[in-house]
Amino acid sequence: MPQYNARHNERSHYYNNVEGNQKGMILMGKAMTDLRKPDLYDLFNLHAKARGELVDTANQADAIFSLERGITPFDIELIMAEYVV
Repeated sequence: MPQYNARHNERSHYYNNVEGNQKGMILMGKAMTDLRKPDLYDLFNLHAKARGELVDTANQADAIFSLERGITPFDIELIMAEYVV
């Protein structure tokens, strides 16, 4: 049943489908595609600056972000749990 606006005597329609919510869907799509996501280098660099300092050697480090040792790009669950959230 359509809703009536008593002030302006106009019908106001509420849509519960994609076609009716097209404007909102377009805005949501733009927000999702324009979102800038950091790469791992930026993520770990921000983490180091926020929680400590960058050091020159691995021996001085509390955490190592590397392809071969420490936290690697393949530690997806750890990265998501500790560094992204």
